[in-house]
Formats: sequence, C-alpha cells, structure tokens
Amino acid sequence: MTWSVLHFGLMTVILHCGVLIRCSSGANILISLTNAMSTKSHSYSLARIAEGLIERGHYVTVLAASNKGTMGFRKSSHNDSIIYPIPYTREETDALQDSFTRVSFRKQSILDYAEVLPVAQEFFGVVAAGCKSLFAQPSHLQRLRNRSFHAIIGIPFCPCDALLAEYLNISFIAFTATFRYETFNEELLGIPTPNAYVPFPLYEALTDEMTFLQRLYNLFYRFAFVKYLTYVWSKPFVALQMEHNISTKLTIREILGKTQLWLAHTNFALDFPRPTAPAWVPVGGLLAKPPDPLQQV
Repeated sequence: MTWSVLHFGLMTVILHCGVLIRCSSGANILISLTNAMSTKSHSYSLARIAEGLIERGHYVTVLAASNKGTMGFRKSSHNDSIIYPIPYTREETDALQDSFTRVSFRKQSILDYAEVLPVAQEFFGVVAAGCKSLFAQPSHLQRLRNRSFHAIIGIPFCPCDALLAEYLNISFIAFTATFRYETFNEELLGIPTPNAYVPFPLYEALTDEMTFLQRLYNLFYRFAFVKYLTYVWSKPFVALQMEHNISTKLTIREILGKTQLWLAHTNFALDFPRPTAPAWVPVGGLLAKPPDPLQQV
C-alpha cells in the first residue's frame, strides 16, 4: 500500500471538514471494529492502516467489542483502546461467521438464496445486537465524545460505524475488504454501475462480458435480492438511530453516503475496468509479506 495516498486522503478529509491541524501534531483517529463478528482479516487490515498512521504522527484509538478486543493490533499499532461488552463470545460469532461464509460461497442458482437468507438474518441480528450494546453504554459514549476525534475509520459491512460518526459529528472513512459490500456499494457515492458490464455479486464468477442471461441474473441480484437484504439489514439500525436521535431526517443509506473516503482493499490492476470516483482509493496489498529473495543457482 502507498501510505502517502492514505495520508493525503486523510488530511484532505480533515481539512475539508474545517478541522485545521498542523501535520506535525497529527490527527486523532478512531479505528472502529463495531461489527460483532470477529473477522480476523478485517482486524489485521485495519491494524496495518493504523500502523501507517502512527508512523506519520497520528494518534490512533481502537474501539472494539469484547469478543474480539484488539485482535490483530500490536502494541505499536495503536495508542489507546476502548473495549465495550457484548452478549456473545468469540466462539459463538466465529461459528456463525463460518456458517454464513459457507452458504454464501456455495450458491449455484437463485434457489440457493432460500438457504442464504435465514443465515443472513441471524448474522445481521448478531451484528445489530453488537451495535446496540455500544449505544447502551453511556460511559463509553461519553468517553468517545470527550476524546474529540477528527475521523472514524470503520468497516461499512454494518452501518454502526457510520452511525457513530454521525453521533459524534465527525468524518467517516470507510474500509472494505473487497471492491464493495452488497450493503455498501457505488450507488451511495454516486459512482456509475451499469448492469451490462459491472457484476454485482461478490462471490460469483461474473465478468464485464456477461451473457444476456447473466445480465438478467445481475439485474435480479442487484435490484431484488440486495434491496431485500438491505431492508432486513437496516431495520434494527433505524431503531437505534431514532432511539438516540441521530440525524433522524436522514435514511441509513444517506448517512452512509456521507462517507468522506472509501478505502478498498483491492488491486485495481487485477480487475476489469469499471467506473470509480475520487473518493474511492484502492489500497491493495495491506497483508502482503515482502517476497523472499530468489536463490542463486
């Protein structure tokens, strides 16, 4: 990853929001892991971003649920941490994560979504419960307010991080482990996504050269399945939004659409051409290890 790209983008967000700080003093950044599922790849990727920020003089605090803590973060990759309790253990969330991944990758036809939806509903129920646990902790919320963060870097698989950013009235920087998530896609940032050559499903082998039937399937997936998934996924977060009076005139999608910067853990050179936008920044290779030198024969 080119750390200068992330650093420039971060400072642009801070200045855009009117927070004038000297580069020598650094920014106060919150790395948020409010997704209750203990996805290790997400934690390790965000830890690499945190390391790069600390190397450049920024102050990084990690916010995480009790089932994952600062997993993946070395002592040198963050300055402080805030851990809040949730009613799930790591073993419980790991088992559900494995089940969700298994049915997602096994899809062969539209009929297989009948198996995906119940698991997805349970999955999103746990994610929402984790977010509710955070907002049920007044002392933790007060501590977050007192820290006067400049921005949150979080994973928009669930909207909890974006809701927290809106609650604290600070910028939200999204990090996705792939090109997009179904519930966080190009439409939110106004990036064109033509159905004819931009495949929407993440786990299926569609390309920019889809057949007519594949384009029909792409259309169904995007405007039927994803719309239903988004409806189910957003209901508990709307309730939290109303309960805590978080920009109640905005929808969850509109709150996510206020994302200042979108960091995608992918290498654009390895994908087919598709529209992007200045706010979309590829940061592939975060977890890549330096190659071993070739043996001299």
